[in-house]
Amino acid sequence: MIVPYKGKTKITQPYGVNGHRGIDLSAAFGIGDLTITAVQAGKVVFAGWNTGGYGNCVVVRDSQNRFWIYAHLSKVLTKFDNNVIIGTELGIEGNTGASQGIHLHLEIREGGWDRPNKSLDVATILGIPNVAGTIISNTVSQPEPTQPQTPVQPQTPIVNKFTYIYNDKVLELQKILNRKNNVLIEDGIFGEKTLDEVKKYTIEYHDRGNLTKWTQERLTQLGFNAGYPDGYAEEPTMSAIYAFQIANKLGTATRKGFSYLGGEDWYFLCK
Repeated sequence: MIVPYKGKTKITQPYGVNGHRGIDLSAAFGIGDLTITAVQAGKVVFAGWNTGGYGNCVVVRDSQNRFWIYAHLSKVLTKFDNNVIIGTELGIEGNTGASQGIHLHLEIREGGWDRPNKSLDVATILGIPNVAGTIISNTVSQPEPTQPQTPVQPQTPIVNKFTYIYNDKVLELQKILNRKNNVLIEDGIFGEKTLDEVKKYTIEYHDRGNLTKWTQERLTQLGFNAGYPDGYAEEPTMSAIYAFQIANKLGTATRKGFSYLGGEDWYFLCK
């Protein structure tokens, strides 16, 4: 069995049910590492934003001219024309595009990745049990994380539990997000649209920019010392992210030896 994760993941929507052309998987809410890895060797023929509903998306063409689609990513970690092998990191699980919750949509199309092409039974090809709610693990061994992990309880998905109160930091966040993609009303009110937009991004080790600076300031405001807010995510910022996740009983998946912030973490940071 080959799974597009380094560890455990849950099947959230099987292949073929109600016409579903792929399989949906998620390692969010404390199940495991959110890093998406290649399940088949090949060449990257697309890596970026897909306007057809897949959001941040990576497509790999294999030697059998099958096109493996990894959709709804929060971040893309590969580039067009790269050669990949099984286990190559492609992106981070997310909630971008026409998605209704953080997950990976994995699909195989034959002869091309345009929508009219035939979708193959991805579950059977990979040897994945095609049953919703099943937790599965990759048969490919993965290295242990370098940062000790504290056991946490899986976090229940957030659904309409927003406090619609004006907040200066939310207004500042909306302005930062609009400089990346102008879609939000700058009203300082934290709600579903602001959360959906910010969940497109992660804060990882050595990230830099205005969103990183905002995160540093917000963490410190909540009592997690992220160091000087210089917009550069070094060890103090990553330690604050880890402490914040543990305090809120969130998942603590790692990349580059540190827990990164993303997905539903933003809800607890913004609320």
